[in-house]
Amino acid sequence: MRRLWAAAALIALVVMTSACQVGVHIEVIVDDSGSSTVTVTVQADAAVLAASPRLASDLVVDDLVTVGWDVTGPEPTEDGGLQVVLRREVADLAGLAGVL
Repeated sequence: MRRLWAAAALIALVVMTSACQVGVHIEVIVDDSGSSTVTVTVQADAAVLAASPRLASDLVVDDLVTVGWDVTGPEPTEDGGLQVVLRREVADLAGLAGVL
């Protein structure tokens, strides 16, 4: 009976978390001189926020700002989710390799 309850709990956990989605989009734009802009967009859907309602207030990005990232957000999305955009300017290709 104990194994049955454990299996049921595992199945319930999988079903509850399978609807949650976090998407990450990374864009790198490099100009002819080798300088570049790296933009990372992270979106969590409404199901993620329902599972973790304090996500926006608990998000700590101070260390990213300290090393040169510009942070926008977290901001709500149209579908009830949350989005954070990180952007960093890089002077040359060697710096880009270090950022990536």
